[in-house]
Amino acid sequence: MNTNSMKVVHAIQYTYSMDSNSALIRRIRQLLTNAEQWHIQHILREDNKVVDYLAKTA
Repeated sequence: MNTNSMKVVHAIQYTYSMDSNSALIRRIRQLLTNAEQWHIQHILREDNKVVDYLAKTA
């Protein structure tokens, strides 16, 4: 998984999440426990222009 939000990376990788989306983060972690292997990393928005464009048009 790639994201341009460092906050999302930290929320998913680490056990704490105090923001308003903590239920969403818990659900993401729950889904990831079913995955044999997963990886999340921070990337700059400029380095992922296609995904940024798709997100804006969705």
